[in-house]
Amino acid sequence: MNEYDKKDFGKLLKSGALEGRRWMKATDSEAVRIYDRQLSSFPVTVELFGKCAKVVDYSEDGMSDEEIVITKDIVNRMAYIESDRIYFQRRKKREGIEQHTAPSSVSTVLNVKENGLTFEVDLTSHIDTGLFLDMVNVRSLVRDMSSGLKVLNLFSYTGSFSVYAANGGAESVTSVDLSNTYSAWAERNLKANGYITERYSCIRQDADVFIDEALKEKRKYNLVIFDPPAFSNSHKMEKCFDIRCDYLDWIYRINHLLDDNGVLIFSSNLGNFGIEKNRLKQAFKVTEITKDIHAQGFVNGKAGQCRVWLLEKTAHMKPVRKVVRPKKTYDPSEARSLDVFKNPAKENKEMEEVKDEYLDRLVLTMEADEAGIEAKRAERAQKRDARPRREYSDRPRKDFEDRPRREYSDRPRRDFDDRPRRDFSDRPRRDFEDRPRRDYSDRPRRDFDDRPRREYSDRPRRDFEDRPRRDFADRSRRDFEDRPRRDFSDRPRRDFDDRPRREYSDRPRRDFEDRPRRDYSDRPRRDFDRNEKPRYGSKGSVKPYGFDNIRSSRDRSGEGSSFFWRNKNEEDK
Repeated sequence: MNEYDKKDFGKLLKSGALEGRRWMKATDSEAVRIYDRQLSSFPVTVELFGKCAKVVDYSEDGMSDEEIVITKDIVNRMAYIESDRIYFQRRKKREGIEQHTAPSSVSTVLNVKENGLTFEVDLTSHIDTGLFLDMVNVRSLVRDMSSGLKVLNLFSYTGSFSVYAANGGAESVTSVDLSNTYSAWAERNLKANGYITERYSCIRQDADVFIDEALKEKRKYNLVIFDPPAFSNSHKMEKCFDIRCDYLDWIYRINHLLDDNGVLIFSSNLGNFGIEKNRLKQAFKVTEITKDIHAQGFVNGKAGQCRVWLLEKTAHMKPVRKVVRPKKTYDPSEARSLDVFKNPAKENKEMEEVKDEYLDRLVLTMEADEAGIEAKRAERAQKRDARPRREYSDRPRKDFEDRPRREYSDRPRRDFDDRPRRDFSDRPRRDFEDRPRRDYSDRPRRDFDDRPRREYSDRPRRDFEDRPRRDFADRSRRDFEDRPRRDFSDRPRRDFDDRPRREYSDRPRRDFEDRPRRDYSDRPRRDFDRNEKPRYGSKGSVKPYGFDNIRSSRDRSGEGSSFFWRNKNEEDK
């Protein structure tokens, strides 16, 4: 970590803090992200919560103690956060039941505002504070859509979506989460904002079981919020939850919970995850709104960025093949991977044998296909080489020079002089004065650019040499002496400004070398002593500005010294 990286981190942090505080002031909020891992040398996120800041380290090996001190110092100076209010945590990959354990037993709880609503956050006990800042615009969307609707919030976590739905005027809000801790947290958030009636209930139950019961009871909802974790293997669940494999089955059941024209908001922060729109377009109008809900301070393209889809129900969805997962058995003394189940040894052995057999068949099939393709290529090449090639070299070339040329010289020329001329003298002349004049203003103008140009290159040129020349020698010359002279006295004078200018370039140049040179040797030389006032114009003429105030400089150290500029009241000497 060199000095340049420290300066860059400080600049980004200061700029992010300035923009974040402007956004918080405009939205009546106290929580915002100001730095999102822009530099590889500082792989951290910095979020402000009121007068506190939380720094989370995302590096693989973790930052050293010295780097942590430097990071906190820069946050202290550039984000204007007191040192004892900066909380640093490292986010490391956790496996098995470790994902449900708190990294710290100490809790730092405070209340912050977001869009005028109050939420409780914990800055130390977990990496997640209880308020996902990247979903702030999705929560605002829920508030705008919830007026008079029945809202169901699955995997409700701390109930932030439920608070926004209640604030938007929802008829009822049902929050479902398996965790007692988070359900109690959601109740505190609802209570802090004044929503403590029975219309806003928090149910501690597995969302899978809740949906099955709701389908049996034929409950209906207008808006469902489905924001599940990417993976969950809580000991309270009968089966683990994997969003990649299970989301279609969940959406199918939610489709039957929705009322006509109901809306499902589905989101996931799992990297490289996308939904199959072709399988959902028969029952939903699918719209991805990820770019429209981009939150302040978050950088596009970072790992873990949330993607959000808006699914508007258009019809009942057909059943999909449900992935059946084996039940799990847990051993608290053994930390297991998230994607590995504890299956019997016999079942594992059978799965390995099936995999080996399938792999052998696949390799043999690929080799057979490749051999068949090569054989077809060789057969086509052999047929192509055996095909006789046509030769055109011995074909006689057609000769058009021996073709007789048609002669048109002996064709009789038609004579039109004998045709009687039609006489139109006795035809009455038509009177067009009474005819109404046609209006051509709306007629489209013809475009003559596309008209083919006439070619006159092949027209024979007329020969004027055989035409007899007229003789004007015997023409009498006109006599102008008897013509009266015209009087131009009353003619207006011509303007000669338009007359072309005469050219004197051909006029011989005068020679001044023979002119005698003037002698100035006997002229008295002027004395320009500084003490002598130069004469400008006649006596009493106005001098240049400031000229009469200037005088020669004197030694200021001596006696009688004066300033360079003379006082106007001082008389000229």
